[in-house]
Amino acid sequence: MIPVFNEGRTLYRCLHSLSQSDLCSCAKVVVVLDRCTDDSELIAKSFVDTFAAAGVEMAVEHLPADTSGKVAGLLYGGSKIDTKTALLLDADIVLEPTALQELWTFHQESNADFTACLILPLQERRGTLVSHVVCNNRLYRQSVLQSVRNRFGMSNFPGGLQLVDYKKYRDLLEHGFLEDLTATYRAVSEGSQVRILPRVLAREVERQTIRGLFLQRVRWTLGTIQHIPMQVRTARSRKDWNEKISIYSYHVMWEFQYYVMVIAAMLAPWQGTVWPVFLAPYVLYVLQIVRSAVLTRNHYKNSVPGIAAHCALFPSIITTALFAAVGLLVVKRKAFFSSVLLFRRN
Repeated sequence: MIPVFNEGRTLYRCLHSLSQSDLCSCAKVVVVLDRCTDDSELIAKSFVDTFAAAGVEMAVEHLPADTSGKVAGLLYGGSKIDTKTALLLDADIVLEPTALQELWTFHQESNADFTACLILPLQERRGTLVSHVVCNNRLYRQSVLQSVRNRFGMSNFPGGLQLVDYKKYRDLLEHGFLEDLTATYRAVSEGSQVRILPRVLAREVERQTIRGLFLQRVRWTLGTIQHIPMQVRTARSRKDWNEKISIYSYHVMWEFQYYVMVIAAMLAPWQGTVWPVFLAPYVLYVLQIVRSAVLTRNHYKNSVPGIAAHCALFPSIITTALFAAVGLLVVKRKAFFSSVLLFRRN
């Protein structure tokens, strides 16, 4: 099931990678179009015959006029399938050839309701400093944060790709800017787990401009603010301290650490002999980014200038996104609202 909103730039690669996979476990492909004004529909329909030749039905659907958003797309797409298990796939995900079969085998063997794999950034042929600024964050989130949480059974839905018991997942959904995080907190609160296969089986086409990254992070920050009460309730529902720490680490490591880094670095020049203490969070982050680059060196061709550019710019971008998100909340006076701008890639 692939919900699509103006993803003409990425949808072809997504569907092509899916068509090149082992489709023996795939019964149907459902693409749900949400008010698309680009060539997404044309691209989707161009694959109908390709999947038919492989014995897989493909349906290209439009969301009803009175609905919009990713959650609406997932719910509407779910009404078009009749299998217990569904692969939820974002239109900017490119699959490895063995992804479907490996993930399906893992899903069956783990006997879990929700499974996923590691998702790293897609290596563009002409990587730029900007792409490294963006991509090094995903390398860090997947190779370090997600891997550690998986050890304690506290992984989050990665959003881009997950294999789920659809009816159980449907009950976890709620409209918001971070629907995958809502589903994560609800699943954990109910005692379920998102099991992660520690294999890189998918790659995401990341934002390629600072503006696209900034808009994405404003949206994520809005989702974070919306989810803070739910995060606290979820952490309180767990008795094990490793699990509590893992849950609180979501927003601490995704956003809050950057605020601390930027504010501390700004204050450091006025702290006399203790100024190194104020730079410690920044130094620790740089070491983690270097570590993630080393861990993923066989999957992503990084560069020293790219790592340096990420460490220099990324914390400030995330911190600036906080001010923009708060400003939007003041203007809109609600945590979730309809927005086309915040979903633009570039």
